[in-house]
Amino acid sequence: MSAPVPLRHSLLVRLLAASIAIATCAIAATAWLTARGTTRALQRDQVAAAGQQTSVYADLVAYAAGHPSWDQAGPVLAELGARTGLEIRLTTPDGRLLGGSPRAVKAYVVVDPLHVDPGVVPAHHEYIDDRAVGPYRLTADEQRQERADSEKVQTCLNGKGHTVRATALPGGRIALSTDAPAAARDSCGLRDFATHVYRSEQAALVELGELMLPCLDQNDLQGKVTSAVTWRYFPNESGIDAERAAGCTATGRRIQLERYVAPPAQLFINAAPAGTAPVGGFRLSGPNIARTAGAALLVLTVTVLITALVGARLVRPLRALTAAARHPAGHQPGMPVRSRDEIGALTAALNEMSERRERAEAQRREMVSDIAHELRTPLSNIRTWLEAAEDGLAPPVTDAELTSLLLTEAMQLQHIVADLQDLADADAGTLRLDRRRVHVDELIRQAVTAHHGSAEAAGVTLRHRDTCGAAIDADPVRIAQVLTNLVTNAIRYTPAGGMVTVGARTENADVVLTVADTGRGIGEHDLPYVFDRFWRTDPSRNRDTGGSGLGLAIVRDLVAAHGGTIAVTSRTGRGSTFTVRLPTYGTDDHEPGSRKVKTSAIDGS
Repeated sequence: MSAPVPLRHSLLVRLLAASIAIATCAIAATAWLTARGTTRALQRDQVAAAGQQTSVYADLVAYAAGHPSWDQAGPVLAELGARTGLEIRLTTPDGRLLGGSPRAVKAYVVVDPLHVDPGVVPAHHEYIDDRAVGPYRLTADEQRQERADSEKVQTCLNGKGHTVRATALPGGRIALSTDAPAAARDSCGLRDFATHVYRSEQAALVELGELMLPCLDQNDLQGKVTSAVTWRYFPNESGIDAERAAGCTATGRRIQLERYVAPPAQLFINAAPAGTAPVGGFRLSGPNIARTAGAALLVLTVTVLITALVGARLVRPLRALTAAARHPAGHQPGMPVRSRDEIGALTAALNEMSERRERAEAQRREMVSDIAHELRTPLSNIRTWLEAAEDGLAPPVTDAELTSLLLTEAMQLQHIVADLQDLADADAGTLRLDRRRVHVDELIRQAVTAHHGSAEAAGVTLRHRDTCGAAIDADPVRIAQVLTNLVTNAIRYTPAGGMVTVGARTENADVVLTVADTGRGIGEHDLPYVFDRFWRTDPSRNRDTGGSGLGLAIVRDLVAAHGGTIAVTSRTGRGSTFTVRLPTYGTDDHEPGSRKVKTSAIDGS
């Protein structure tokens, strides 16, 4: 038997490790791509959502700056919801619905053009939306005058080689910016254009001054606002708190603009309507698609390479083993064992199987030769005597001596055929045993008595040592055949003056039968082949000194049929001891009775 494969060399472990490595790479790549892609998608979605919400807020502030109420804001809210895919609701500060979807429940911001976020909407002076112009909007005539004056200033500055940028303001005013020096700006009238106050603005500034008085008195300030564009407070003298003055201006403007802009409103925005997909759906960007495809291709390539390498290492020795196994019997070369894994174990097992097959084939050839030899000798003797009698060269067949010779040869043939039949039955599993309760002492006494005469004739002392009161469940005829074969062999190989001892004893649940002699013994190199068929210690195949060579093979099969074992120990010149171990009566699984017993013939390999 080959030694078990160490776990570290196990092919299964290596395949498992390769699978884990592939799976780890795939999982790591997938997780990395998923995390990276999801993070970027969420960031994009957050930026997009924030941009949409900011856009909604800016549009509603613009509407509030140009309308005195929210009465007509319904269509605007609907258009904003359809364009952005958001749920939008607008309420008064006390919760009364002004318009939009009632499902929007997430409060976003207060929409008030007089208090705005300057980072979202244009508010250059105290967080008041620049588009909330109210009474400062120029009339149509004033706007035409503004455009005409603006063109004159631009033409003048352009003529002097300076660039001018014009920006239209919500109230109809035009702001001009240029990099021209102060002298050029004054000569072209830019300062007068920027500080000119129209009649509509003058009335509004007077009203603003009155609205600012409580704040100015509280802060001990005197002066007025002189520009509806820059909201410059005059007089701008040292010692005047400019921050307090700007605060008073903002307070007055808010009071003045309240009747021109929509009142503050609470804005509610849901990220997306429940159960609907975002506008435009979710799509991977081109770079994300490229990264995903690249990572998938990399994982696939690594997987294919690892699988190909592992598969090649597995297939190479298997192909070599297949080629070796296809060699005909007797011509199969031994495969070198290059590893200690399952492949190495398989190679070693195949080598062992090849050796056993070669030994079995050699034994088969030897057995055929031995059978032919054993049958040829008695048949040749019978034929020779019969031909001699027919030719008158020997006594007639009726002669008692010739009849005795022919009978002896015929009995030898019958003995060989009977032995071969027993072996054939054992190989086929059809060996019939008539099992019953048998006393061991009785069997040994019968065997010693039956061979006492042949032992005396050979000058050998045959004795029975030890007694055993145990019984076995066995076929008495077959056990007697076992003892007969062992005692006969012991007498045959024990010289005159020697001794053969038959004994029995019990060990645990077994009965141990021993046949020991003081003969010449068996060489150490011959011991493994003692129970092989047609094996003899004497290679000359002399029947008188070696028998047929089937007796011990039959003994082994008969003992195995009874569920027992047989072993031999020997020392050259000191004799041999054959030990038969059988279960005692009641410990065997077989019930008494006649039956066929499945046996496993051992070929001695």
